[in-house]
Amino acid sequence: MSYNYCINVNEVEDRKVIHMMDAKIVGDVIASLRKKHNMTQVDLANKLHVSNKTVSKWESGMGFPEI
Repeated sequence: MSYNYCINVNEVEDRKVIHMMDAKIVGDVIASLRKKHNMTQVDLANKLHVSNKTVSKWESGMGFPEI
């Protein structure tokens, strides 16, 4: 049995853009809620037992929190 797969490069690029947009939206929400509660990135990091660099990465849209 053989399968023919066709990958549309534009679809792959679109998914990357959507993923980046999602990461940025999540980061904006994290930053907004942190600031609303008058917390620094260090404060939030300590509460979540992660580094402040991790919080910074989330807020800048360069990664997602693991859940």
